[in-house]
Amino acid sequence: MITPAVVYFTWLPPANGFEWVAAHPVANDWSIENRKTLVLAPKGFPMGWEHYGREEGAYEPLAVASGLFRELAAVASEPDAVMAFADQYGPLTRGQLFVPVDSKQKWPKPPATCKLAYGYLRPESEEGQEANLWAAQWHAKGAVSGDSFSHWQENIRALKTLMALWDAIGLRKSSAIEKHAQFTKRGNRPSISLVDEEGQLTEPITFESSSKLTLQAAAEYALVKAIAGRIHYSTSIDLFPPGSPHSRKLAVVPQSLRDAIWLQFGLAVLEQKKFRSCEVCGRPFEVSPQVARTNRTLCSPACKAKAHRQRRDQALKLADKGLTPKQIAKRVGSQLSTVEKWLKAKKG
Repeated sequence: MITPAVVYFTWLPPANGFEWVAAHPVANDWSIENRKTLVLAPKGFPMGWEHYGREEGAYEPLAVASGLFRELAAVASEPDAVMAFADQYGPLTRGQLFVPVDSKQKWPKPPATCKLAYGYLRPESEEGQEANLWAAQWHAKGAVSGDSFSHWQENIRALKTLMALWDAIGLRKSSAIEKHAQFTKRGNRPSISLVDEEGQLTEPITFESSSKLTLQAAAEYALVKAIAGRIHYSTSIDLFPPGSPHSRKLAVVPQSLRDAIWLQFGLAVLEQKKFRSCEVCGRPFEVSPQVARTNRTLCSPACKAKAHRQRRDQALKLADKGLTPKQIAKRVGSQLSTVEKWLKAKKG
């Protein structure tokens, strides 16, 4: 019997970091659009995704950051902040094709049957491989692949809105829910749509007429529906190989970091997970009982070690001011025996 599924996702940060490039998007028919946009592209991007990173740098983002969706939602919508997030975790996707604005190249012309989107949507298919081979020829002439600044902005904006709605639902605050959920009537049937400061975020959802339907229930349904729409076409199912600690379990595999972040958010909502900010670095981390102690205040062993050093340094400074070991222990929140050990080591 196959047991429940496990999310499995690895990602590959660029070997040389990122740079912002002013560029024109390449359309699905390989024509170059007139509009210009900023694109966050890996530095020294040579021939495609499989070449720009080092395999030894591959990691599991969702294992490293249990509250990664909260981290992205907190990123300021400006280029330097976006680049800092990408430098730490990698790009949102494998990137779409762009032509730098100052390029004067004559670009290869694929056959009409070859669509650029095949390489994004079905990279393992015959059509996807053909599209990516043509894209590699464009890369060789100076085209870049990356995520546009507007794409980053849209995901950050949507995460902020939906997280605010989730928090309001958890607090059962109708006034806060109504900031992001418009509950109206369409004929005799109730309808709800989600909005943010820039307007409508989702299409209206209409329910069968029911006197029992509340704003709370409708908003929660609309929230889950909105998240599901973000991940519906962006994950696949696989099996873990023999010998894996998850053997005989299904692997839910996101296709990109963006898809993994939205999936992590969706699971947090459905499983009613709780999060807290680390006292040392400020990063959000999960404190659900099945993952970590609910009274835990630090996100990682590294932050635990840093907090220990900070308490020790503070203890030594307080000792220099004449406080007793007992007073110091109370002030820094450590055991008396630990403080005495620190003071003894300093004398030594």
